Amino acid sequence: MSQQPAPPPPMSDFAGSLWKGAAIIAATKLGLFKVLADGPRSTSEIAQATGANETGVSRLVEALASFGYLLRVNERFANGPTPQTWLTPQSRVDFTAGVLWQAELWHRLEGLGQAVQQGGPQRSIWRQMDDRPEIGQLYSQYMNALAQLTAGPLLQSVPLPDGTRRLLDLGGSHGLRSIAYCERYLQLQAVVYDLPSALTDTQQTIAAREMGSRVSVQQGNCLTEDIGWGYDVILCIGLLHNFTEDENKNLARKLARALNPGGMIVIHEFLRNEPPDEFNAGFSLVLLLENGTRTYSYHEIGSWLTNAEFSQLKRMDLGSSGDGSIITAIKGE
Repeated sequence: MSQQPAPPPPMSDFAGSLWKGAAIIAATKLGLFKVLADGPRSTSEIAQATGANETGVSRLVEALASFGYLLRVNERFANGPTPQTWLTPQSRVDFTAGVLWQAELWHRLEGLGQAVQQGGPQRSIWRQMDDRPEIGQLYSQYMNALAQLTAGPLLQSVPLPDGTRRLLDLGGSHGLRSIAYCERYLQLQAVVYDLPSALTDTQQTIAAREMGSRVSVQQGNCLTEDIGWGYDVILCIGLLHNFTEDENKNLARKLARALNPGGMIVIHEFLRNEPPDEFNAGFSLVLLLENGTRTYSYHEIGSWLTNAEFSQLKRMDLGSSGDGSIITAIKGE
């Protein structure tokens, strides 16, 4: 009976990914991709522009070129398609903050074993932001970049009912979704509600879009503090996976109280499937580390909404599990 060949050692699965991730993070922190945004440069020119050692830069650019993140142009190096598209000031959307957020996660992953042993973190990522507001600002900037890609599709996917006057953007951080809806619906007033650490740049963004008279900001914790009432629409975009099952049950009832009869709730989530695919399982592992939470299924979220007297639930899958799904529901009359 022939014996199956042994699989390669486990280092083959992850060592290369670690090297690649570390190189991209190091280059982002140095500002290397921004230096190359206008065209190719030599190793010595890159070293001078970034203030780094030329030998060190030589090793880094060689690695990045092997990963496809840099291109060799004679004796110089240029940005590859990914950094030129997403990691420079000229990018349509600059995801530099996203890479730097992954660098923060990199440090926290050292505590994953302990989180597994005790079923969650000693302090949630949101409590850590109280001590380090700079990471709250970084997270908000990352979410801002994501919203620049997703606010338009959300607007097209979820038109607001006739007569909508007041919108609550729960966990709205940057305010881009509220601004986009207010630009589309001229009668609309919106409130962006989030933790203080997530709202550091929001007023500036609102002012830059000349929306100060229609989009306001409210600081608070939606689980423990008042969120207001009399809303026609509430947005919960990428929010529920940060909370426990019991917290979400209570939040659903709180949102129902905040909505006018016939009001609509709009949820975007990465819905759990069974068995979970690679994205869902990996993301839930990170959520265990950050908050002690996980992703939730459509059935779970639907039951919270139904028990809170929502009806007319609708689901719209946006693509793969990594793109997420939109759920809408209506509060009973």
